[in-house]
Amino acid sequence: MLVVDDILKRIQTFSSYTWTVRYKQLSPYKCAIHGFINSGLNEIQCQICTEKIKIEDPYEGSYDPVKVLDLVARYKNQLKTVHAEECFFHNQNNAQKISIDYFYQQWRIHYNNNYYSYGNQESIELPLISPKVLEYIGEKSVDIMNLKGSIIESSIVEVPKILSIFGWRYLKGSRAEEAGQDQLNCDFCGRCVDILAYKTQSGRMQNLSEVSDNLEYTSGKFVPIFDPLQEHKYYCKWAKPRVIDHTKQYGWTICIEMLRYSAITEGKDFKDRAEEGRTHENIEEEKVHESILAEQTKFKLEILNNMQELKSLKEKTFKKCEDIIKSSEKLGLQESKKYSDMIEHHRTKLEDLIKELDLKVDPEKRIKTT
Repeated sequence: MLVVDDILKRIQTFSSYTWTVRYKQLSPYKCAIHGFINSGLNEIQCQICTEKIKIEDPYEGSYDPVKVLDLVARYKNQLKTVHAEECFFHNQNNAQKISIDYFYQQWRIHYNNNYYSYGNQESIELPLISPKVLEYIGEKSVDIMNLKGSIIESSIVEVPKILSIFGWRYLKGSRAEEAGQDQLNCDFCGRCVDILAYKTQSGRMQNLSEVSDNLEYTSGKFVPIFDPLQEHKYYCKWAKPRVIDHTKQYGWTICIEMLRYSAITEGKDFKDRAEEGRTHENIEEEKVHESILAEQTKFKLEILNNMQELKSLKEKTFKKCEDIIKSSEKLGLQESKKYSDMIEHHRTKLEDLIKELDLKVDPEKRIKTT
């Protein structure tokens, strides 16, 4: 997974102070997969061949939408062409991206790295979590958010677990050490926020039903509560904010589904199992087992998710064939009967195939895939 690690390191070089470009075609993620780091104000540099691109602000002077589109298209093309000819990224049409398969294989590593960054102290100061989290994860997944992973009826949740699922790692102190403030950081979009910029509460547990989304006026300013999804940057691959598209998968959705799947099939939360004093061999065996399980489940559910589309295409195809046969019969073609019999034969074979592929999977264990 070194390619993804390199992409994430390049994304971390982008700062809101040195990168004010707001075009999704030139997002830090797009730049990073083509080998670029942020080397100056609206400037990027290839990490291998050191070639640079300086992004011009198209909004300077009078606004011209045609100029904006032309500039963005030109810079997008330069992400591939500006590299030296011997550079690995030169004219690379298929840039290596962070795929859904990567999240299926590595979700637990990222979740654990996030979770254990919070340590074991009970009095840790953490932001109040927005109750919108319950809408994001859905009612069926609330049971994996509490301390022991058992099913609960209340909305009492363990904050480090929520923050970890949504991609937030705890940083003691600050990247600017003189500030000394504890922060939350996302590895996938580079977003870093000061915890004290939000309403906070001491302790690991929170009752979301008692939290209000209203801003609180404190010390001459409004203090918000923390929305673990919307606080990510727009290009984040782990927790893309704004409009939630339930037909797409991101790191956090896969993390929730796999945690729930593990809880259902094994009857325990991973955190509890991690504290049982297992040997290194046991842990490695579990990793291999879970990797295989994730691949098998993903394969089965990809078939299920495409079943309806296959059935629909089958009906459209045979309807079209039947229309053609009827037209040929009107023309008196002798082969019409033979073609009609052939189509009926293949219709039966396709129906048998669909029937065989119609796997039965427990709805509680379903994992959405793209």
